[in-house]
Amino acid sequence: MIQVSPFNCTLGLFKAAANILKPNALMITYHPLAFDGVIEPQSNKDFDLELKSKNPEWGIRDLTDLKKIGNKNGIEFQQLYNLPANNNRRKISYPASERNRNFILNVLQEYLNPLQNGHVLEIGSGTGQHISYFATFFPHLKFQPSEYEENLFDSIKAYAEEVPTKNVRNPVKIDITTDSKTWNLETKLFDYMLNINMMHISPYNCTTGLFQNASKLLKPGGIMITYGPYAHNGVIEPQSNIDFDKGLRRQNPEWGLRDIKELQQIAEAVGMTLTKKHDLPANNKCLIWLKPGNE
Repeated sequence: MIQVSPFNCTLGLFKAAANILKPNALMITYHPLAFDGVIEPQSNKDFDLELKSKNPEWGIRDLTDLKKIGNKNGIEFQQLYNLPANNNRRKISYPASERNRNFILNVLQEYLNPLQNGHVLEIGSGTGQHISYFATFFPHLKFQPSEYEENLFDSIKAYAEEVPTKNVRNPVKIDITTDSKTWNLETKLFDYMLNINMMHISPYNCTTGLFQNASKLLKPGGIMITYGPYAHNGVIEPQSNIDFDKGLRRQNPEWGLRDIKELQQIAEAVGMTLTKKHDLPANNKCLIWLKPGNE
């Protein structure tokens, strides 16, 4: 409460505690703190700025100030416990990502070797829910999230920080329509690439850019796995996907379900081939794209 209320609420808290607590009773508070005017780490600084942008009277309180307020009210500070960060306030959660992650994971487990040392690049990581969930099942692989919208970076990082295998890197900004040579990637070639629910909610040049860059970034024999709803030979089915496609195009004429046949043509133009289609629940598919050759 202390950081998301005006300072007089903090004053009121201590005054009320002085009146209602029995002698030698304790009041326990839980919240981020500043120490002698210093807020650490960077995530807490960002959080404090975010709070103040919402309400200038909000913000992370300083322990020195709280001690003074306590002393004025006859409440003596006893002990400080450092606890893990509360990442829930940083994480953005989409229910659809929770629903589909295990279906996608089942496909990944057919293609990604859990004992292999290697690198995975996800294009369009969104909130970070998928990549951090998948990473725990492939501890020898290094997962590189990426996103065009930098306001999603904090959510991606928050999920990554909770991965016990510690194999998710910090996100990088990627504009998929640009050449991968301009991207700030630590790894130059990848064993696998992932792209989940991007093609239908982005302009068509994002789709062509995805394949053009995948053909450069994947090692020979590498694969890219894409997930989402698709048309096939000009046909969209069932009706729910037809309605979904119409809704997308109303929002943005450049959006819409992509046709697998057209995707194959784009892929073949850059030396990649579609090797398998996996039908998944909710009328979605996982498509497996191969960059031929031996490493």
